[in-house]
Amino acid sequence: MYRSQLLPPYQVHRFEQQLNQMLTSGVPTPSKFSLCANNFKFQPLIVNKTLSGTLHIQNTRSSDWMAVRVIVYSVCMKVFPRKFLVPPARKAAVDISIVWIPTCPRQYSLIVQWFPVGSDCPPCNSELIWKKPYRKISRKRWSQRVVCVYFEPGMFHFIG
Repeated sequence: MYRSQLLPPYQVHRFEQQLNQMLTSGVPTPSKFSLCANNFKFQPLIVNKTLSGTLHIQNTRSSDWMAVRVIVYSVCMKVFPRKFLVPPARKAAVDISIVWIPTCPRQYSLIVQWFPVGSDCPPCNSELIWKKPYRKISRKRWSQRVVCVYFEPGMFHFIG
């Protein structure tokens, strides 16, 4: 079965564009509700020889605070902070470190989720804002990106 038989013709081009973006650092996940998908800028996450790196996230909205959380699925990857608030037009930094265990994978990625919380600083901390009922923010307003983790050249020769 051909790909064009699975998708309508107008979606084939968009699908191919998304596939071409898979080599970039911050890859948007498809969502018809991505109201704020273009409101964050991600820089590539590169892990150095000390097995650490920093993910820089920029809130490009001029008036809305954003609630952000970082989700990892590997016990080998440590993230701090995991949940935080980003003021309008400001940057945030997330420290990433990898605990090297021979059985851990050599390819990593993480998920960054966020939603707008309004123009005023939320009256609660960043941990509470992600607890149910999610400050009554519909999940339709959430956005997320998969961020790939890159290693400096020669990393695996260095760590064995």
